[in-house]
Amino acid sequence: MTTRMRPLQANKMRKARLGLQMSLCMFLPLASLGQGEVVFPAAHRSGGMPLFSALQRRHSTQAFEARKIPWDIVGNLLWSGYGVTRRQTGVRTAPAYKRAHEIEVYLLAEAGVWRYDAEAHRLEPIQPGDYRALAGKEPHVQKAPLSLLYVADPTALPERATSLTETDKRRLSALHVGHITQNIQLFCASEGLGIANNPVLDTKQAIVSLDLPAYKWAVAAQTIGYPGP
Repeated sequence: MTTRMRPLQANKMRKARLGLQMSLCMFLPLASLGQGEVVFPAAHRSGGMPLFSALQRRHSTQAFEARKIPWDIVGNLLWSGYGVTRRQTGVRTAPAYKRAHEIEVYLLAEAGVWRYDAEAHRLEPIQPGDYRALAGKEPHVQKAPLSLLYVADPTALPERATSLTETDKRRLSALHVGHITQNIQLFCASEGLGIANNPVLDTKQAIVSLDLPAYKWAVAAQTIGYPGP
């Protein structure tokens, strides 16, 4: 005899499991979760530092502590950069030409590599291992707890943008990454995190190391952590 769970009871159990997973994400540092999926709690959509204060505080950092960033802050960071603001239309926090969302955001940490799934507000595991060096050649890249690598997928451009030349597509992706990185910069200023922009990186090496299709290209990266002395 099979006992079927009532819909309300099943829903409560799903919420409880999700709540436990969220709690783990909030309190375990980056290196502690291994290479599993990370589902973030809902991002904060209010509060924070006033815009003009964040603009005033925004600056680049060259020295970082090794201290890990809690997952809930990482979730807010990613949502601020490229999260979905209106699910009905798929609009993101960063503006995009003809709603083209061809940029992929990869999080590089000591424990592994994840891809940010903006629609589900989660991190999808890509592969284990420390690939932080792909984010740039500066010494601080390997010392900070995480970097964000921005990869363009030209095949993800909407049909109405396919008439663009290859040069225009690259310019468009660079523009989109600029919007995202500025959002990330302002969040870091508001949250007291340090950040460094890394425009010089080995695009081919990044694509090969992460086992991504050859038609994708790495546009830029940012290194993030608590400011060091």
